[in-house]
Amino acid sequence: MDQLPTCALTCLVSAIQASSCSMADTSCQCTNQELNSLVETCVLNRCTLQEALFTKNITQTICGAPIRHQPANYLAISVSLMGIATVLVLTRLAFKRLFTSNGITLDDWLILLTWLACIPSSVSNHLLLMGNGLGRDIWTLPTESLTHFALGFWLMEPFYFFEVSVLKLSMIAFYAKIFPGKNTRQLLLWTAVFDVLFGAAFILVVFGQCIPLNFFWTQFQGKEGKCINIGAAAWSNAAVSVALDVWLLAIPLYQLRKLQLSVWKKVGVALMFCVGSFVTIISAIRFAALIQMQNSTNLTWDYYHVVMWSTVEVTVGIMCTCMPTMRLVLVRCARHIGGTTSQNYTHFNQDSKSGPGSTATWKSTEVMLIENVERGQIAIPQPTHFKM
Repeated sequence: MDQLPTCALTCLVSAIQASSCSMADTSCQCTNQELNSLVETCVLNRCTLQEALFTKNITQTICGAPIRHQPANYLAISVSLMGIATVLVLTRLAFKRLFTSNGITLDDWLILLTWLACIPSSVSNHLLLMGNGLGRDIWTLPTESLTHFALGFWLMEPFYFFEVSVLKLSMIAFYAKIFPGKNTRQLLLWTAVFDVLFGAAFILVVFGQCIPLNFFWTQFQGKEGKCINIGAAAWSNAAVSVALDVWLLAIPLYQLRKLQLSVWKKVGVALMFCVGSFVTIISAIRFAALIQMQNSTNLTWDYYHVVMWSTVEVTVGIMCTCMPTMRLVLVRCARHIGGTTSQNYTHFNQDSKSGPGSTATWKSTEVMLIENVERGQIAIPQPTHFKM
């Protein structure tokens, strides 16, 4: 205890005197939660950040606290998911380029942009976050590691906001391609505008959250500065993002009701769109992780789940947006394996005669080869007519 800073020693003595523990009873001091809470609050108020971390390290060592370390899990998850996402994106682009008449369209370019943004983000996460204490207790790390960790987390924020925003834009572009009705397109356009403004706003928040800018990562070096409530900004972003995910899921499901299909066929098409709901669930889990880390004083440990779920959300989102094209790839492979040369598919084109105020009539057109599927992603086995 003699190694403790004066400010921390004063806090400890005062807390022990106010508790049922004696000065010599180390076991009682280590297990008394109320005492430890009083000491922690006092130390954070009276000591510098460096003194507080040093105090925590000493007291945890004396109490024989285990050294926690869990970055290996994040490495396995991030590498495997990024690898799968990479295969799916490249397969999607190659298939669209070689085997469809429309080639690579806007939604494909947007998903490619999302994937490209994931590359520097992944490198930064592995070098700056994993390499400097992600999944470890903050008081076990040197000041230099904490500085690099905070820098890595600061870099992750704008990448994450950009990736999520562009990922949603890709979904919007996909819906605009398969639901070309005037009203639906206008709805999707305004959704895209909101998504862009929403993403840009939070990217700007990242660059303005601390004064000076580098205080976000230099605060562990005792530098002077101030930051806004970063947690509140993260929660609001996560909440709106989840709501937008639900909105983007509702749009195709609402359009589906106009299809004159059997119940089971509607269920099948709905399930295809509901694959995206998996990303919504992940977004909600990430939101819960953000709430749990509010007022955290053990950032490198508590941020682990936020970083992990952020990575999972983006990479799984990329996978889900590639699923419709992967279905076409599998159908084409099955056709060749089965030795057939052609198969009927149905897509929907809007009647050119429809206009403002008129009823848009949709025609189903049989396509002999999958290469000629214009809409590509909706392939219904039987010709079907429906009205809007």
